[in-house]
Amino acid sequence: MKMHQIPKSDAEYEAIRCERGRRAIDALLEARGQRMIATQGWRRWNEAMEQVEVVMIQIESEMEAYYDRRSPRWRNGRPGYSLIKRLKDIQAVQDAVTSWLTSTHDDSGVGDFVTLRENEESHGETA
Repeated sequence: MKMHQIPKSDAEYEAIRCERGRRAIDALLEARGQRMIATQGWRRWNEAMEQVEVVMIQIESEMEAYYDRRSPRWRNGRPGYSLIKRLKDIQAVQDAVTSWLTSTHDDSGVGDFVTLRENEESHGETA
């Protein structure tokens, strides 16, 4: 029987909790046949977002093909309009992922703050 490690401090508890969560996510990805992301921080999150981007493109393609195979009556009815709405939602998610992937990130977050501050100053806004 596996014994759980008892943390000696809040920091140690948090480290154990994060590692346990990361192992669970990695196991889920492996079970789905997706590649493991072994890095940490922004690199890990960017790689995960790249996987999201691929999945969203695949879903959009499948949904469009499904829509195209339906009859004109189906496409012009409630099911067709519902699918179009879902496709717009997919495209909104893709836009958000693209925005994430094209923005610059660093582990400290300082770069994002500086960029935000520069944008505010160039537009006459102050914090």
